[in-house]
Amino acid sequence: MTKTIRLIVPDWQAGDQPTYRLGAQVLAAIAPHTVKQEEIRVTVPTTPRQLPVENGVAGQSIVQATV
Repeated sequence: MTKTIRLIVPDWQAGDQPTYRLGAQVLAAIAPHTVKQEEIRVTVPTTPRQLPVENGVAGQSIVQATV
């Protein structure tokens, strides 16, 4: 038996662009959805616009915490 899930992850911190959050919403709106799919939405923390750079990665601790 095959199971398909619809995973919506609005994670933008790794890209350091808050507008990337909209990408997950746009894809969720235009991607086909059926009642047979289980939908899973991952909640990511709201963070300040300016993320700290840690080890050369913007918001590293925030990104690691959402995994």
